[in-house]
Amino acid sequence: MTRQPKRSIQQSLDGNDSFAPDSRLSPRERQVLDLIGKGKTTKEIAAILNLSTETVGNHRKSICRKFDIHSTAELVYRAALGSR
Repeated sequence: MTRQPKRSIQQSLDGNDSFAPDSRLSPRERQVLDLIGKGKTTKEIAAILNLSTETVGNHRKSICRKFDIHSTAELVYRAALGSR
């Protein structure tokens, strides 16, 4: 399996990286991403959506995998961009 180079946040700013949440995410993943963009923690998201923190963590991991995100900071940044 060949590893692809990591994309930087700067590439996102330059428009070299697509991040269209509605195209690849399940409805629940979209909800989680929206709440991340609003600054909610995993624990808060779990309470709001009546899920366990482990389930929310799994949704976060799935979102990161689908968009080749490698850090929490990048996930939060991209989620915030999407919630504008």
